[in-house]
Amino acid sequence: MTKQTKIALNGSFLKVNAKKKRVEASQIMEWYKGDFTMNGKNEIDFINLYRTEKIATDFKLSYFPYNWKTNAL
Repeated sequence: MTKQTKIALNGSFLKVNAKKKRVEASQIMEWYKGDFTMNGKNEIDFINLYRTEKIATDFKLSYFPYNWKTNAL
């Protein structure tokens, strides 16, 4: 699970715009926010546990819509 989390958070699961100090995450993070914000940590804290290139804590987080076609048969 850790390996897949690293792959996701260093790949297309996130869109980072350093110039605008913004990071967009998959809507999955919004749906399951409680899973990513335990023990007083926020989503960016969670992301940075697995990111190679860390995201500054002052970045604004938003969510892009989930792509339902990914799981279509």
